[in-house]
Amino acid sequence: GKWRWVYHSMARMLNNPWIEKAVMAAPNAAVQPHYVQVLDLCARQDGAQNCVLSDGARSIGAVLDASCVAAFEQTNVLERLQGAIILPGKEDYQIMVNNVLGQFNMRVLAFRYEGADDSGVLGAPRSVMEAPAVRDKFAALQHGCARPPAEGRGAASRGAASQQAPQEALVRRVARATPKGCASFPVDPDPPHLPLERLLHLPPGGRAHLAALVAEATRGGGSLAGSL
Repeated sequence: GKWRWVYHSMARMLNNPWIEKAVMAAPNAAVQPHYVQVLDLCARQDGAQNCVLSDGARSIGAVLDASCVAAFEQTNVLERLQGAIILPGKEDYQIMVNNVLGQFNMRVLAFRYEGADDSGVLGAPRSVMEAPAVRDKFAALQHGCARPPAEGRGAASRGAASQQAPQEALVRRVARATPKGCASFPVDPDPPHLPLERLLHLPPGGRAHLAALVAEATRGGGSLAGSL
């Protein structure tokens, strides 16, 4: 009947899963977003909305920024967002690290509303944190941030370090900071978590160098200390 047709029509919009790709690409690149379904909408005191976004295959905890919620409410009632299909722009989402919940989250700054029905969850999404590559990336980032300085490094070692490229020195400082003091891995997720792409201000080539170190640690399953 009509509702079955509407369900399949909406479900077909979630035919290009991208959430896992976006998490794995951050912060060095932004994946072109596709349609997502808004689930578990919950208001925040600052006017933003907590929710879960699903691309039909993967889901991620998210925050819809207060400005885009206000823009939506100019022409719609907020309740219509529950279960709705939306489309963020490529410049309108950010991947964030939430150390309190131990997961990646997404912040949406703007979106296009595509419609909703009462069919419930579309597809069969599983949390993006269940993907082995995503778990490995999160673990590698946390491990690199929280690792303490190595013992027994003398003046010769410090002198050698001073000769390294500036980006290597910065990466080393970040890796050995305490979790609370590490710029890339905020302990407090508000407000509303920090976007990965704004956390580190690296010199030219620094992001690529950091990404290579994280990738090496992820492949080897070991410490970053040898590379830093």
